[in-house]
Amino acid sequence: MFGIYKWVVGIVVALVGVAALAWWVIFDPFGADGAALTLPPAVQNITSVTATDSPIAPRAHFGDGRGTHVVFGAQNSLMAVATDIGLYLYDATSLTRRQFWATTTPVQSVAVAADNPTLAFSTTGDERKLYQYRDGDTKLMVRDLEESLIHGLSYSPDGAYLVGVSFYHLFMWDAATLDLLVTHQQPSALTKDIRFSPDGRLLAVVYKQTLELWRLADRSLVQTVQLDGEHYFSSETVTFAPDSQQIAVAALREPRLYRWTVASNQLSAAPILQLDANTGAIIDLQFDPTGDQLSVAAASGQFFLYDLVATDSTLTALPLSGIQKIAWSSDGAWLAAAGSNGAIHILSVVDGAQKQAVMLPPYAASSHVKQLLWHANDDALTAILETGAVYQWQLADGTLTHNLEQHSLGRLNSVAFTPDGAQLIIGAENGVVQLWDVVGGQLVNTLHPPGGHVDAVVAAADNQLAIAASETLALGVWADPVYLWNATTDDPFTVLDTDDTGFVTSCGVYWNSALFSPDGQYVVTTAYAHKALLWRVADGALVQQFEGHTSAILDIALSPDGALLATASDDEDVRVWRTADGQLEQTFSGHAGGAVAVAFAPDGQSLAARSAMGDIWLWPLDGDAPRQLLADVRNPRSNLVFSPDGTWLATGARNNRAYLWPVADPTQLYVLARHNGLVNAVTFSPDGALLATASDDGTVALWDVP
Repeated sequence: MFGIYKWVVGIVVALVGVAALAWWVIFDPFGADGAALTLPPAVQNITSVTATDSPIAPRAHFGDGRGTHVVFGAQNSLMAVATDIGLYLYDATSLTRRQFWATTTPVQSVAVAADNPTLAFSTTGDERKLYQYRDGDTKLMVRDLEESLIHGLSYSPDGAYLVGVSFYHLFMWDAATLDLLVTHQQPSALTKDIRFSPDGRLLAVVYKQTLELWRLADRSLVQTVQLDGEHYFSSETVTFAPDSQQIAVAALREPRLYRWTVASNQLSAAPILQLDANTGAIIDLQFDPTGDQLSVAAASGQFFLYDLVATDSTLTALPLSGIQKIAWSSDGAWLAAAGSNGAIHILSVVDGAQKQAVMLPPYAASSHVKQLLWHANDDALTAILETGAVYQWQLADGTLTHNLEQHSLGRLNSVAFTPDGAQLIIGAENGVVQLWDVVGGQLVNTLHPPGGHVDAVVAAADNQLAIAASETLALGVWADPVYLWNATTDDPFTVLDTDDTGFVTSCGVYWNSALFSPDGQYVVTTAYAHKALLWRVADGALVQQFEGHTSAILDIALSPDGALLATASDDEDVRVWRTADGQLEQTFSGHAGGAVAVAFAPDGQSLAARSAMGDIWLWPLDGDAPRQLLADVRNPRSNLVFSPDGTWLATGARNNRAYLWPVADPTQLYVLARHNGLVNAVTFSPDGALLATASDDGTVALWDVP
């Protein structure tokens, strides 16, 4: 673990980096020793970035997409999951899939009608569509959107209206026809959220400092409340009482609570409750079924019941801490309270006594609970995590009966084939590693390394994996362990404690890498540091360090015989080292903005490198002049890889594309375009027949190599 020094250094570096909003590059054109070569000026007119998408479709997809929203409806019998690749509809009780609609851009928002199986969803980007499905329809109803980002959708309780919000507008459609009825502009503040009253008469619209009440009968704005000074509404806490006669909302980043009686026609800007500053902001707020009490969860983890009927408005603290989310049972007798330790407590409202607690799986225990839902008859409970994972328990015995985890992987950072080519290994943002059968397309195994992110996964013979992970410890400080794993189990047999610190880059990328030597006896790692490390697999011993870069190493590559290590650095250099003794052999300089990716050719006679500006160069190791292959292929994350026979090169590009081209003739470029997110990693199968691409959209695509 880190000492105090490294914690301080990491935080200082992070704060300096954020304050400066710039990358400072120290450029050493000659290196510590060894031969030094510098790139000639890039030739921009050879770029093929403007080439049209190639008419190639992937032969297979792995993964169900990165989930962004989970919404219940139709009397809580249906669950809709919005993802980067489309919309899924599930049975809310069994979590079995009912339907899937694929989209060419990510689904931005989704709504399900309260009492019937009608749903709507919107897409963003170039598509900009609004879709609606009614049970029994053979096709979706589609409307073009005027704006590209509808970040909230909701049906009125009677299903007559569909309301959506963009940053500056409120839209209201006739739900039967999707005819646009109202467009309301709020020029002074971003639209944050919308809530219908349970009786369907009113709509609350929340902006930064403004709350509006709309009457649905004539679609008119009837009341407005405006906060003064630096006070803002927390849109996620807006809630109506069950009788629709009260509205409560908390302040943003403050322990202040506002409540209004609708019938009074007086929405006051004065708070009715001011908690102690040490409690932190109110993060969750719920009326009980009678409307007489409010449950209040604070950022400090404290949990209160606020009696609205008592003359002294009693505030009662309940004996729990770390509470994130609250839900009342339908009879108001019980509260479900999700804690920060993976436990969901069932408490008596009468005396606060705990009836029972159900537990999230250990690997999900640190995830934030975003939503809690009691089932009919209060006999079951569903929890939705911020990752998109869904878990259900039967409360009679606390059994975890169903789970839905396939949308919770987040961005996919790494993809690799096993040495025999039979399986694909996927490393995900949420810390999960999955193994998929290439031929059958079935999930074979799921591994759960400790920590928060998996940045790289590589495989060696005998089912060995090297998993480079990242775990955020504090602002700007993280641990970068590398786990040596047996793919048939879910436990590491060695943990390499790299003990490095650094700051997360502005785009949130963790630059961690791991590589097995060709014989599987060693692992090379780097973790956004100025050095790379060589470890012995047998005992986890550190046997060599490669130091000399003046800025962070962003990528590493081993020569086919394992004798040489190439390191690509933010200092604009690619350096080549002898693995036997750590001696620097060559330095290739001039990669504008930093060298972000590097790969050895299979014959070991040259290497390819990509700069942050997107120029890709082929460097002969014999000292001959480099050859520019492509220009303007910008991607902050993706690796660069040769096919096993050295004929092809591939990399992730911008605009959600991957590029594949013959090394001998880069003008014959294939543009692979089937992802709805940035392509973070590419890899060839051992026989060179397939190319796998892993994306931010939560999927891996498998392509036939021409």
